[in-house]
Amino acid sequence: MRVGVNHQCDICGKYFYRAAYLKRHLDIHMSLKNKCEICGKEFAGKSTLTGHVNTHIGLKNMGCNICGKTFHHGSNLKKHMVVHTGKQNHKCDICAMEFHWKSDMMRHMDIHTGQRNHKCDICGKAFNRKSNQKYHMDRHTGQKNHKCDICGKAFHHKGHLNNHTNIHTGQRYHKCDVCGKAFHCKSHLEKHMDIHTGQRNYCCDICGKAFHQGSDLKNHMDIHTGQRNYCCDICGKAFHQGSDLKNHMDIHTSQRNYCCDICGKAFHQVSGLKNHMVMHTGQQNHKCDICALEFHQRSAMRRHMDIHTGQRNHKCDICGKAFHHKSYLKYHMDIHTGRRNHKCDICGKAFHHKGHLNNHTNIHTGQRYHKCDVCGKAFHCKSHLEKHMDIHTGQRNYCCDICGKAFHQGSDLKNHMDIHTGQRNYCCDICGKAFHQGSDLKNHMDIHTSQRNYCCDICGKAFHQVSGLKNHMVMHTGQQNHKCDICALEFHQRSAMRRHMDIHTGQRNHKCDICGKAFHHKSYLKYHMDIHTGRRNHKCDICGKAFHHKSYLKYHMDTHTGQKSHKCDICGKAFHHGSNLKNHMDIHTGQRNHKCDICEKAFHHKSHLENHMDIHTGQRNHCCDICGKSFHQGISRKNHMVKHTGKQNHKCDICAMEFHRRSNMRRHMDIHTGQRNHNCDICGKAYHHKGNLNNHMNIHTGQRYHKCDVCGKAFHCKSHLEKHMDIHTGQ
Repeated sequence: MRVGVNHQCDICGKYFYRAAYLKRHLDIHMSLKNKCEICGKEFAGKSTLTGHVNTHIGLKNMGCNICGKTFHHGSNLKKHMVVHTGKQNHKCDICAMEFHWKSDMMRHMDIHTGQRNHKCDICGKAFNRKSNQKYHMDRHTGQKNHKCDICGKAFHHKGHLNNHTNIHTGQRYHKCDVCGKAFHCKSHLEKHMDIHTGQRNYCCDICGKAFHQGSDLKNHMDIHTGQRNYCCDICGKAFHQGSDLKNHMDIHTSQRNYCCDICGKAFHQVSGLKNHMVMHTGQQNHKCDICALEFHQRSAMRRHMDIHTGQRNHKCDICGKAFHHKSYLKYHMDIHTGRRNHKCDICGKAFHHKGHLNNHTNIHTGQRYHKCDVCGKAFHCKSHLEKHMDIHTGQRNYCCDICGKAFHQGSDLKNHMDIHTGQRNYCCDICGKAFHQGSDLKNHMDIHTSQRNYCCDICGKAFHQVSGLKNHMVMHTGQQNHKCDICALEFHQRSAMRRHMDIHTGQRNHKCDICGKAFHHKSYLKYHMDIHTGRRNHKCDICGKAFHHKSYLKYHMDTHTGQKSHKCDICGKAFHHGSNLKNHMDIHTGQRNHKCDICEKAFHHKSHLENHMDIHTGQRNHCCDICGKSFHQGISRKNHMVKHTGKQNHKCDICAMEFHRRSNMRRHMDIHTGQRNHNCDICGKAYHHKGNLNNHMNIHTGQRYHKCDVCGKAFHCKSHLEKHMDIHTGQ
């Protein structure tokens, strides 16, 4: 029995404070009732019936002089006036909590006594008041008698409908005295006040986490027990709370009722819209106490704090990897299962996460919501903007302990560490090649499938990745934004400039284990290794010739097609490759930057100097398998082999004379045309070929580079030495 409740009903056992209340209650049992003619409900008192009838006819005669709110019954107005006065005359003797009305205090006392006399016959749940049991029964029956006239939404209780109506009207009667924030219903204000007081009376016995309300603690306990009573009928997904299931159903119906007035983006829930609006205002109210980083939302800051504490409570059962947040573990599990539920309607590409699909869709639509305030550049997703901002700030907080290299993001540092450890966890099932990152493996797979989804609108060339297309487009614009500080040479890409810088520094970190030759770049070493292994993976479909590198095959294909895209503006000569045109231009400018340290002879190209050095060293590594003759260069041996085969593919159109090599035929054509473009500056004698002029100049200078190893006699040109050697051999 409650304290101070001395009057008990002999029929139902209910207690009352006063005898008058008990007497009125007994009239109910004695059937002294006043019946409503509209709904049939019966009441003990006539005044109570009158107030009830006003509910049906919508009559509210009792109005508040302060806020204008009207009521059906005078007793309701009396209770309402206490809210304006702020007077709380009823105090709990146990916890000292104060209330406006005695009825509220009586209901509160049931929390301390634990008394719940009204039990549900279906699920066994007990309640303090009969009205609470009645509302609970509506959940089992699904009965919602109170419907909103504006949006049609129905509710179990009229009070819930009233709170919901305030959302449509925008009325917020319940205002916080501390910060002035107003709310639609009183319960929201009460929850809000706990933020100011910091009061959390409901504590979890398992993990110690505290909550403002008992309902929050109850929902939290479902996480420990794993109980999920609310299941989706469409996809079978289960939830701890009914509200979570309700929000989930909006995904299936695609209903997004909450729309942003600035960018038009729509959301399933009002909370999603609220969080989104912070992005437009740029307001970041949540600051990290350790690194001072600011965030739009408190949840984002909490996740950030796990980086400082190193706490990773969510572990993968398959590979053992741990994560700061449960959602990250969930996305990670999709990698193991291969599940990709979010598919692009345009290109069919599937993603593990919906956010990734949204960012991908922006590529098709061309929408770039995230703009840099410094340079104005816009991006499809926020993460790309954040990475871009590090370029302006120059901030690199993640440093490698081994080589000291710094990175903008922790993920970049992690990928870099795989280079030091040599760890390659992503392996190709077709060719067995392994990669440091999953993205590299994915790009590699496009080579096997020959899939090239990114096409150039100007020349039609297709690429595996969008980055490849982007780099290619710079070639068409001719824009060279990356300049060398030493020689002022300009480049289309930063990576090309970095490789160029190694020429100035002389740094060659990539060394061949077989011959010891060093290279500026790892890719150059890779191509070089193919020479030792003899591997030629790139084969011509026309003649069957194979090459070490794909670019060599490409140049070779121009031989079949006859395409020469690079033309000299001075003499009109065309070339297959841009580098050949560049070397050719040195002939017109007379520039010879590569000089021999022994004889001081200068050359247009570095490879020509290297070939020349073999003359001084006497090194002849390329030997004929038939006659044993050796050569300084492989191309010389190749030209020599034509003599053994007797094949003469180049024929003169005038005299039908045939030649082994095209260059010999060209020199022969000068005889028919009489063209002699190479004149001696001393005696004026003219020659068909520049090599003949060089040999002639040795006569004037007296230089004899070609010496006989047998008798020591020297000659002006190589051909004279070869004729002389026949004397010793008797050939």
